[in-house]
Amino acid sequence: MMERVRRAILSNPDVIGHTPIKALFENDFWGTPLSDAGSHGSYRPLCVATYRLNYAFSGFKPWSYHFLNIMFHCTATALVVTTAKRLLPAYCMRVGTAVAGLTFAAHPIHTEAVAGVVGRADLAACNLFLLSFLLYSEHMRLREARLRKQCRQIVKDNPVRRQITSDTTFRLSCHGLVQQIMMNFRRLLKASRAGPLKFFDACEAKSGPIRPSKCQYSDSASDTGEVLQWLTLAGTLLFAAAATLCKEPAIMVLPLCIFYDFLKGTRREDPYSKFSANNIIDNI
Repeated sequence: MMERVRRAILSNPDVIGHTPIKALFENDFWGTPLSDAGSHGSYRPLCVATYRLNYAFSGFKPWSYHFLNIMFHCTATALVVTTAKRLLPAYCMRVGTAVAGLTFAAHPIHTEAVAGVVGRADLAACNLFLLSFLLYSEHMRLREARLRKQCRQIVKDNPVRRQITSDTTFRLSCHGLVQQIMMNFRRLLKASRAGPLKFFDACEAKSGPIRPSKCQYSDSASDTGEVLQWLTLAGTLLFAAAATLCKEPAIMVLPLCIFYDFLKGTRREDPYSKFSANNIIDNI
């Protein structure tokens, strides 16, 4: 452990400040240039930047390094609790979030990451990983809320709305992320021909006509909530990139988000849910 601390902090020129800031993005975690044949290859510039801030604040005094590690662990625990609240069903939310939070906070497997200063890469990546996932979860919630309104209108306008097949029910679930990205890409291209102001005016426009055959707005349709929806998606990508710059395996948050979106979109619909397609139909 002390050998790792010596290489990562005590003798690392990127931490001590003997190199310019841009060197953080040119060297590996141990301060060796990535182009060097002896480089470890671990690329974690944001984690090294936190060590550099610690050194600028308190030199090699260990208390500041340990304090920041503990703060990272506390925020990660809070994010785990928030994630549990988002994922667990209502009937076990209180007990489930308490168990998840306490287990994560006190589990012995985290001892090395928290007590060892070099373990900060895991702590920082964990925080950014969870923030990225939570932002994507919020993006999905905004997307579903916006498309649910549209689906209700489709069912009202459909003269044969009582004869809904399972395929139609799946379309009414409105989890078509790829379809929506293509729709907005076409809208962006169309708006860019008229200038940037036209694009922002489109974001304020009211909902346009709806095609009963597809669960989507026409190309001219938009609402103000769509801006926030795509900002959360951009935040997801930003935090995923930052997490990867703390520790490389954090890039797996992007496949996790895609799998989570797919899982929610293809799961069997709860017939007793107030938002299910059948209940929407029955209330019309």
